[in-house]
Amino acid sequence: MNNKEKILKLRKELEDLKNRIPAHSVKPEILQRMEEIEYEIEKLKNCD
Repeated sequence: MNNKEKILKLRKELEDLKNRIPAHSVKPEILQRMEEIEYEIEKLKNCD
C-alpha cells in the first residue's frame, strides 16, 4: 500500500470516528485515536 492509499484509509477512519462522536461526551480513547490518525496523515504527507 502506498502513502496515498494509506492517507485515504486513515482519512476514512478519521471521518468515521468524527461521525461517531456524541455531542455531549467524547471518550478520551476516541480523541486520542483521532490525534494519532492526524499525526500519521501528516507524517505520510511529509514523506512524499
